[in-house]
Amino acid sequence: MSFIDLSLSIYDGSPAYPGDPDCKIKPFFTIHEHGCNVSEISFSSHNGTHLDAPKHFLGSSDALAVNQLPIERFCGRGRMIDCTVIPKNEPITADFLEKNFDEIFTPRAIVLIATGWDKMYGKKEYYTDFPYISCSAAEWIAKKKISFLGLDLPTPNRYDSKSVHETLLRADIVLCEGLANLLSLPCERQFDFYAFPLKLIGLDGSPVRAVARI
Repeated sequence: MSFIDLSLSIYDGSPAYPGDPDCKIKPFFTIHEHGCNVSEISFSSHNGTHLDAPKHFLGSSDALAVNQLPIERFCGRGRMIDCTVIPKNEPITADFLEKNFDEIFTPRAIVLIATGWDKMYGKKEYYTDFPYISCSAAEWIAKKKISFLGLDLPTPNRYDSKSVHETLLRADIVLCEGLANLLSLPCERQFDFYAFPLKLIGLDGSPVRAVARI
């Protein structure tokens, strides 16, 4: 078996979603001055490859924070679906998913949607021109009662972001955005998938180190 890294790199000045805090990393202690290296890190809870907890978009008092989600929700047997036929700025629709991948969207499934858009990471188009999950597709996915949805997109939908997020999060679907290298995964069979967040108390999301074992 081998491991495949499915995570974007985080570095000083790495891309942040427009309007989110910039990613800043700088030395705090150095070996030369202090005898050890310690770094100061500042970035959004949704920087790079990250998870969305229900608290990200749901305002109810019982909306779970990232540390309140059961740890088993972040790993399991997954499937990748190849959606690279969808052009930039075009929607992934419910009809497309139902016609091509209906049997993969089973209750409690882990599904990773690959568009190949991660190759645009670091370019301005990464946050503006990506294919996206339509509102109808979000509603269809929610009805399928899957457990985890992963995307190699910076966000599911930049036109109807609130609606799509709310639909998926209300359906108790853990949402992972900013994945990378999904097209390196087999599309014909399952693989082991892991995407554990930091144990950040009360937060709406967390960067993850996502990997697959095939």
